[in-house]
Amino acid sequence: QGRLRRSRELRAQAIELARRLRWKESESGTLAESALALALWGRTREVEAESTAALALSRGRRILGNGASALALVGADAKADAILADATKRYPLDAIVQEATIPVARALQEPRRGKPDRALELLQPAMRFRAHFPAIAYARGLALLAAKRGPEAAQEFQQVLDLRDGTPTNPFTTPTHLQLARAYALAGNAAEARKHYQDF
Repeated sequence: QGRLRRSRELRAQAIELARRLRWKESESGTLAESALALALWGRTREVEAESTAALALSRGRRILGNGASALALVGADAKADAILADATKRYPLDAIVQEATIPVARALQEPRRGKPDRALELLQPAMRFRAHFPAIAYARGLALLAAKRGPEAAQEFQQVLDLRDGTPTNPFTTPTHLQLARAYALAGNAAEARKHYQDF
């Protein structure tokens, strides 16, 4: 909770600066990233508020992607689907949007529906981008965890950590340690599970 609070403080400062300078795209991007961070912690009400605020300012690719993924993570599927439909129309020829952004958000919906294999199938087009976007490995990790495939899930979550950019506001870092701990526990590796719980 301390790390979450610190990252939220940093984002709040960035939003305030962007607002003062009237940098709408920057303000929107930070709000959308904040929504994603909150979603990774299951903060549903705050996710919906931050996503709405972000999308009111911009409909850029990154904002649409983070907003849809955040809403998908907390089960606000109707709102996530509306954003994805908008992204499909706005960026029909954009390979990243069509093959990574949209599949990731859709894949995040499936484990909750009891369909982890469907999530993995949806993520196939995104695989060529996985070296650049930690969200792809995170979504695969969640699907594999839901499918009770602990060792494979651990590999995906480890890739998320390997891809992190090291900034204090990176939304994936801390929750990924928790997911790694769960994956190792499922795989029967108590020592590694304990280590990542401690890192979390």
